[in-house]
Amino acid sequence: MASNELSSEFDAHIDESQEFKRKLEELVEKARNNMNSTSNVDIQMKNIWQEAFTIWTRTMELLINPSNNTVVTSSEDCSYLFLNKIFYDLNLTKLVEKNGSLAYEIFFSCLDLVNALIVDQHQLGNEYIDMLCNDTVRNYFYILLYMSFMSCTYVPFTNELVNKYVPLLKILQVQVGEEIMNDLSSEERELYYVTQAILLLFWNMADRTMLAPSLILVDLPRNVLRWLANSRCLKVDATEPFIRIIYNMSRHDDGADEFNKLGAIDAIKEYQSR
Repeated sequence: MASNELSSEFDAHIDESQEFKRKLEELVEKARNNMNSTSNVDIQMKNIWQEAFTIWTRTMELLINPSNNTVVTSSEDCSYLFLNKIFYDLNLTKLVEKNGSLAYEIFFSCLDLVNALIVDQHQLGNEYIDMLCNDTVRNYFYILLYMSFMSCTYVPFTNELVNKYVPLLKILQVQVGEEIMNDLSSEERELYYVTQAILLLFWNMADRTMLAPSLILVDLPRNVLRWLANSRCLKVDATEPFIRIIYNMSRHDDGADEFNKLGAIDAIKEYQSR
């Protein structure tokens, strides 16, 4: 491609990313005005979230594309606006709590994007999340995980709904295992913030007992017991998700049977004796 064509493409990506930022800023202002309205606030806020999510996703698509590594600043700004000004400041968690269809949409839209980032785009070299190309993409990945585990509690699941994500759920477990199993430090520490988000997602999925068969299918019980057994390098708070996953899955008959076969009681006793 000629240099002037490359320059034109560069300028186009910059302009598009800046335009997305401007649109998100307009949505923030629109949402604030709608909060003072007395009619159809929930519907209006849902529409604003959907539009903001679409815009934010497009900025990340520009960034993730290997040929478009020139829009980092605008992408960071868009992620900040989306998470802090749209999601947090406007308290959309309350809307999610009472709107199962919105929770469903958020959960699966976010998982689809995580799947695209990891499995389809191969941004992780098929395995390692620390291979993400830059901090902005890592933060994008974290935001998707955050919204997934936050909305998971309110999604009207059936077990079959998550089976399409089996490869993704396995890869996420690889990341957790890599961080825990490869750290030989004697000093207790916290987990990397992305790993924490992955564990919170599994914690909340395990709390939805109808998902236990799917989580068994991806070998979560065996892996969580391995993590627990090798967690001496972690602070106590960092190990809480392991215990919660075991407890939550054990409320399902299949989960209880699986953990019994794997010797979970002995593993927990060993952990408690430290």
